Amino acid sequence: MRPSSTMRRPLRAPFAPFAFTAAAILAFASGCTPKESGRCFVEGDLRCDGTAKALVCTEKSWKSVDCLGAAGCAATPTPTCDESVGKSGGNCWFSNGNGVACETATNAVLACTSGKWTPSKSCGGKRGCTVTAAVGGVSDLACDDSVAAVGETCDSDAIACSKDGAHLLVCKGGTFAVKTACGGDKHCAVEGDATRRLARCDGSKGSVGAACEPGAFACSIDGSRVLTCKDGLLAEQATCASGHTCHVDPDGTDASKIGCR
Repeated sequence: MRPSSTMRRPLRAPFAPFAFTAAAILAFASGCTPKESGRCFVEGDLRCDGTAKALVCTEKSWKSVDCLGAAGCAATPTPTCDESVGKSGGNCWFSNGNGVACETATNAVLACTSGKWTPSKSCGGKRGCTVTAAVGGVSDLACDDSVAAVGETCDSDAIACSKDGAHLLVCKGGTFAVKTACGGDKHCAVEGDATRRLARCDGSKGSVGAACEPGAFACSIDGSRVLTCKDGLLAEQATCASGHTCHVDPDGTDASKIGCR
Protein backbone atom coordinates (compact mmCIF):
# COMPACT_ATOMS: atom_id res chain seq x y z
CA MET A 1 0.00 0.00 0.00
CA ARG A 2 1.42 3.40 -1.05
CA PRO A 3 1.30 6.00 1.68
CA SER A 4 -1.03 8.93 1.05
CA SER A 5 0.28 12.40 0.61
CA THR A 6 -0.80 13.16 4.15
CA MET A 7 1.11 10.20 5.55
CA ARG A 8 4.22 11.21 3.53
CA ARG A 9 4.41 14.61 5.18
CA PRO A 10 7.26 14.70 7.71
CA LEU A 11 6.29 14.82 11.41
CA ARG A 12 7.28 18.12 12.94
CA ALA A 13 10.11 17.82 15.41
CA PRO A 14 8.35 19.20 18.54
CA PHE A 15 5.86 16.30 18.52
CA ALA A 16 8.32 13.47 17.92
CA PRO A 17 9.64 13.22 21.50
CA PHE A 18 6.07 13.29 22.89
CA ALA A 19 4.92 10.47 20.64
CA PHE A 20 7.90 8.36 21.63
CA THR A 21 7.43 9.08 25.34
CA ALA A 22 3.72 8.17 25.31
CA ALA A 23 4.44 4.90 23.53
CA ALA A 24 7.23 4.12 25.97
CA ILE A 25 4.99 4.77 28.97
CA LEU A 26 2.24 2.46 27.71
CA ALA A 27 4.74 -0.25 26.86
CA PHE A 28 6.33 0.04 30.27
CA ALA A 29 2.97 0.05 32.06
CA SER A 30 1.82 -3.12 30.32
CA GLY A 31 5.02 -4.97 30.96
CA CYS A 32 5.87 -4.09 34.55
CA THR A 33 4.56 -5.78 37.69
CA PRO A 34 1.70 -3.72 39.18
CA LYS A 35 1.70 -2.65 42.79
CA GLU A 36 -1.19 -1.65 45.02
CA SER A 37 -1.99 2.08 44.72
CA GLY A 38 0.34 2.29 41.71
CA ARG A 39 -0.81 3.98 38.52
CA CYS A 40 -2.60 1.97 35.83
CA PHE A 41 -4.15 2.81 32.47
CA VAL A 42 -6.72 0.16 31.47
CA GLU A 43 -9.88 0.34 33.58
CA GLY A 44 -10.91 -3.14 34.78
CA ASP A 45 -7.54 -4.74 34.04
CA LEU A 46 -6.98 -7.59 36.54
CA ARG A 47 -3.69 -9.20 37.57
CA CYS A 48 -3.15 -11.97 40.11
CA ASP A 49 -1.14 -11.07 43.19
CA GLY A 50 -0.50 -14.56 44.54
CA THR A 51 -3.19 -17.23 44.74
CA ALA A 52 -5.74 -15.45 46.95
CA LYS A 53 -5.43 -11.82 45.89
CA ALA A 54 -5.70 -9.77 42.74
CA LEU A 55 -4.98 -6.22 41.67
CA VAL A 56 -7.67 -4.43 39.68
CA CYS A 57 -7.25 -1.19 37.77
CA THR A 58 -9.89 1.14 39.18
CA GLU A 59 -9.91 4.88 38.48
CA LYS A 60 -6.33 4.67 37.15
CA SER A 61 -5.01 3.07 40.34
CA TRP A 62 -4.28 -0.58 41.22
CA LYS A 63 -6.61 -1.77 43.97
CA SER A 64 -6.18 -4.98 46.01
CA VAL A 65 -9.07 -7.46 45.92
CA ASP A 66 -9.53 -10.67 47.94
CA CYS A 67 -10.03 -13.91 45.97
CA LEU A 68 -11.06 -16.24 48.79
CA GLY A 69 -13.26 -18.60 46.77
CA ALA A 70 -12.15 -22.14 45.95
CA ALA A 71 -10.66 -21.10 42.59
CA GLY A 72 -8.62 -18.26 44.11
CA CYS A 73 -6.95 -16.05 41.52
CA ALA A 74 -6.26 -17.74 38.20
CA ALA A 75 -3.93 -16.05 35.72
CA THR A 76 -4.74 -18.20 32.70
CA PRO A 77 -6.33 -18.35 30.21
CA THR A 78 -7.91 -15.07 31.33
CA PRO A 79 -7.19 -13.58 34.76
CA THR A 80 -10.15 -14.21 37.10
CA CYS A 81 -10.72 -13.63 40.79
CA ASP A 82 -13.09 -15.97 42.64
CA GLU A 83 -14.93 -13.63 45.00
CA SER A 84 -17.67 -16.13 45.93
CA VAL A 85 -16.27 -16.24 49.49
CA GLY A 86 -15.48 -13.05 51.35
CA LYS A 87 -14.70 -11.56 54.72
CA SER A 88 -16.65 -8.70 56.25
CA GLY A 89 -14.61 -5.51 55.85
CA GLY A 90 -12.39 -7.08 53.18
CA ASN A 91 -11.81 -5.59 49.74
CA CYS A 92 -14.09 -6.48 46.83
CA TRP A 93 -14.51 -5.39 43.25
CA PHE A 94 -18.03 -4.02 42.95
CA SER A 95 -17.98 -4.16 39.13
CA ASN A 96 -17.29 -7.90 39.11
CA GLY A 97 -19.90 -10.67 39.18
CA ASN A 98 -23.18 -10.07 41.00
CA GLY A 99 -21.64 -8.38 44.03
CA VAL A 100 -22.41 -11.04 46.67
CA ALA A 101 -20.36 -13.61 48.57
CA CYS A 102 -20.61 -16.09 51.45
CA GLU A 103 -18.81 -15.49 54.73
CA THR A 104 -18.44 -19.03 56.02
CA ALA A 105 -17.30 -18.07 59.52
CA THR A 106 -20.56 -16.24 60.27
CA ASN A 107 -22.90 -18.00 57.80
CA ALA A 108 -23.89 -14.73 56.16
CA VAL A 109 -24.33 -13.27 52.71
CA LEU A 110 -22.04 -10.31 52.06
CA ALA A 111 -22.70 -7.48 49.61
CA CYS A 112 -19.99 -5.47 47.89
CA THR A 113 -20.57 -1.85 48.89
CA SER A 114 -18.13 0.89 47.91
CA GLY A 115 -15.36 -1.67 47.49
CA LYS A 116 -15.87 -3.37 50.87
CA TRP A 117 -17.73 -6.54 51.87
CA THR A 118 -20.59 -5.75 54.26
CA PRO A 119 -23.09 -8.18 55.91
CA SER A 120 -26.33 -8.32 53.94
CA LYS A 121 -28.27 -11.35 55.15
CA SER A 122 -27.93 -13.97 57.88
CA CYS A 123 -28.10 -17.68 56.97
CA GLY A 124 -28.71 -19.25 60.37
CA GLY A 125 -30.19 -22.55 59.14
CA LYS A 126 -28.20 -25.76 59.25
CA ARG A 127 -27.11 -25.41 55.59
CA GLY A 128 -25.75 -21.89 56.19
CA CYS A 129 -24.46 -19.95 53.19
CA THR A 130 -23.15 -22.11 50.35
CA VAL A 131 -21.68 -21.36 46.95
CA THR A 132 -23.62 -23.20 44.26
CA ALA A 133 -21.57 -21.89 41.32
CA ALA A 134 -18.68 -19.53 40.70
CA VAL A 135 -17.74 -19.18 37.05
CA GLY A 136 -15.67 -16.38 35.59
CA GLY A 137 -15.99 -14.28 38.72
CA VAL A 138 -19.80 -14.57 38.83
CA SER A 139 -21.09 -16.35 41.95
CA ASP A 140 -24.44 -17.98 42.75
CA LEU A 141 -25.24 -18.54 46.42
CA ALA A 142 -27.77 -20.45 48.50
CA CYS A 143 -28.72 -19.03 51.90
CA ASP A 144 -30.55 -21.16 54.47
CA ASP A 145 -32.37 -18.54 56.54
CA SER A 146 -34.84 -20.99 58.11
CA VAL A 147 -33.39 -19.99 61.50
CA ALA A 148 -33.20 -16.27 62.18
CA ALA A 149 -33.55 -13.47 64.70
CA VAL A 150 -36.17 -10.74 64.87
CA GLY A 151 -35.02 -7.75 62.81
CA GLU A 152 -32.70 -9.66 60.47
CA THR A 153 -32.99 -9.02 56.73
CA CYS A 154 -35.21 -11.42 54.80
CA ASP A 155 -36.90 -12.05 51.46
CA SER A 156 -40.54 -11.04 51.07
CA ASP A 157 -42.04 -14.54 51.46
CA ALA A 158 -39.57 -16.04 53.94
CA ILE A 159 -40.51 -17.86 57.14
CA ALA A 160 -38.16 -18.96 59.88
CA CYS A 161 -37.88 -20.25 63.42
CA SER A 162 -36.28 -18.12 66.09
CA LYS A 163 -32.87 -19.35 67.21
CA ASP A 164 -34.29 -20.71 70.46
CA GLY A 165 -37.21 -22.38 68.64
CA ALA A 166 -39.74 -20.47 70.75
CA HIS A 167 -41.29 -18.45 67.92
CA LEU A 168 -42.30 -18.70 64.29
CA LEU A 169 -41.07 -15.69 62.32
CA VAL A 170 -42.34 -14.18 59.07
CA CYS A 171 -40.87 -11.55 56.77
CA LYS A 172 -42.53 -8.15 57.11
CA GLY A 173 -41.17 -5.10 55.34
CA GLY A 174 -37.85 -6.81 54.60
CA THR A 175 -37.09 -7.96 58.17
CA PHE A 176 -38.17 -10.92 60.29
CA ALA A 177 -40.94 -10.39 62.86
CA VAL A 178 -42.73 -12.71 65.30
CA LYS A 179 -45.86 -14.36 63.90
CA THR A 180 -46.72 -16.70 66.76
CA ALA A 181 -45.23 -18.31 69.86
CA CYS A 182 -44.41 -22.02 69.78
CA GLY A 183 -44.52 -22.94 73.48
CA GLY A 184 -45.42 -26.61 73.00
CA ASP A 185 -42.99 -29.46 73.53
CA LYS A 186 -42.12 -29.63 69.80
CA HIS A 187 -41.49 -25.87 69.58
CA CYS A 188 -40.75 -24.54 66.05
CA ALA A 189 -39.38 -26.43 63.05
CA VAL A 190 -39.08 -25.43 59.38
CA GLU A 191 -38.84 -28.18 56.77
CA GLY A 192 -38.17 -28.06 53.04
CA ASP A 193 -35.79 -25.84 51.07
CA ALA A 194 -35.50 -22.27 49.86
CA THR A 195 -38.15 -22.76 47.16
CA ARG A 196 -40.78 -24.38 49.37
CA ARG A 197 -40.95 -24.37 53.13
CA LEU A 198 -43.33 -25.92 55.63
CA ALA A 199 -43.38 -24.43 59.12
CA ARG A 200 -44.40 -26.54 62.08
CA CYS A 201 -45.14 -24.50 65.18
CA ASP A 202 -46.32 -26.33 68.28
CA GLY A 203 -48.53 -23.73 69.94
CA SER A 204 -50.34 -26.17 72.23
CA LYS A 205 -48.79 -24.44 75.24
CA GLY A 206 -48.23 -20.79 75.91
CA SER A 207 -48.26 -17.85 78.26
CA VAL A 208 -50.73 -15.01 78.63
CA GLY A 209 -49.61 -12.20 76.32
CA ALA A 210 -47.70 -14.44 73.90
CA ALA A 211 -48.19 -13.87 70.16
CA CYS A 212 -50.77 -16.12 68.52
CA GLU A 213 -52.86 -16.56 65.40
CA PRO A 214 -56.60 -15.78 65.38
CA GLY A 215 -58.69 -18.76 66.49
CA ALA A 216 -55.83 -20.55 68.25
CA PHE A 217 -56.16 -22.26 71.63
CA ALA A 218 -53.49 -23.30 74.12
CA CYS A 219 -52.90 -24.51 77.64
CA SER A 220 -50.85 -22.49 80.04
CA ILE A 221 -47.34 -23.84 80.61
CA ASP A 222 -48.29 -25.20 84.04
CA GLY A 223 -51.52 -26.70 82.69
CA SER A 224 -53.76 -24.78 85.10
CA ARG A 225 -55.56 -22.59 82.55
CA VAL A 226 -57.14 -22.68 79.12
CA LEU A 227 -55.96 -19.87 76.85
CA THR A 228 -57.42 -18.45 73.65
CA CYS A 229 -56.15 -15.94 71.09
CA LYS A 230 -57.60 -12.45 71.36
CA ASP A 231 -56.32 -9.58 69.23
CA GLY A 232 -53.17 -11.51 68.38
CA LEU A 233 -52.24 -12.36 71.99
CA LEU A 234 -53.05 -15.32 74.24
CA ALA A 235 -55.55 -14.55 76.99
CA GLU A 236 -57.08 -16.62 79.76
CA GLN A 237 -60.38 -18.29 78.89
CA ALA A 238 -60.88 -20.61 81.87
CA THR A 239 -59.16 -21.92 84.99
CA CYS A 240 -59.04 -25.64 85.60
CA ALA A 241 -60.63 -26.92 88.82
CA SER A 242 -58.51 -28.56 91.48
CA GLY A 243 -57.29 -31.97 90.37
CA HIS A 244 -57.73 -31.17 86.68
CA THR A 245 -55.21 -30.04 84.09
CA CYS A 246 -55.54 -28.47 80.67
CA HIS A 247 -55.14 -30.70 77.61
CA VAL A 248 -55.05 -29.55 73.98
CA ASP A 249 -54.47 -31.14 70.58
CA PRO A 250 -50.88 -30.85 69.28
CA ASP A 251 -51.70 -28.02 66.88
CA GLY A 252 -53.75 -25.99 69.34
CA THR A 253 -56.35 -25.15 66.70
CA ASP A 254 -59.39 -27.28 67.59
CA ALA A 255 -61.52 -25.96 70.45
CA SER A 256 -63.26 -29.34 70.76
CA LYS A 257 -59.99 -30.94 71.81
CA ILE A 258 -59.08 -28.48 74.52
CA GLY A 259 -60.29 -28.58 78.07
CA CYS A 260 -59.62 -29.36 81.71
CA ARG A 261 -59.82 -32.98 82.66
